Amino acid sequence: MSMENQADTLSVESLFDQASRHTLALNPLVGLRGNDLFDSAGILFNAMLNEPNVAVAQWLSFLGELSEIVVGKSNRAPQPGDKRFTDQTWTNSALHSRLLKAYLAWSAAVENFIFVQTHSQTA
Repeated sequence: MSMENQADTLSVESLFDQASRHTLALNPLVGLRGNDLFDSAGILFNAMLNEPNVAVAQWLSFLGELSEIVVGKSNRAPQPGDKRFTDQTWTNSALHSRLLKAYLAWSAAVENFIFVQTHSQTA
């Protein structure tokens, strides 16, 4: 069987398995369907409509930190042992370092919003 035929016979599941085995870190996007992403965005948007004060506070906090990142004053860093950011480019390149910090700040803002919004509903 030629290499082309072997590639054609691989199922989607086996591609996901191969991708997950050949990455350096866990990849949350392996196996993610477009509908999952769309549904999650809808849930987040509805939560923002239900708790606008919490959403605005988190957004303003994120923008404040983003301005610190842009001018190089942010101390945000990945968790120790986070293998996604072991490449030296993340620390040696000012652009990549700022992109990393912006990603981490955005992630923290969304997590904080979900935490605060969830706990305000249970209180």
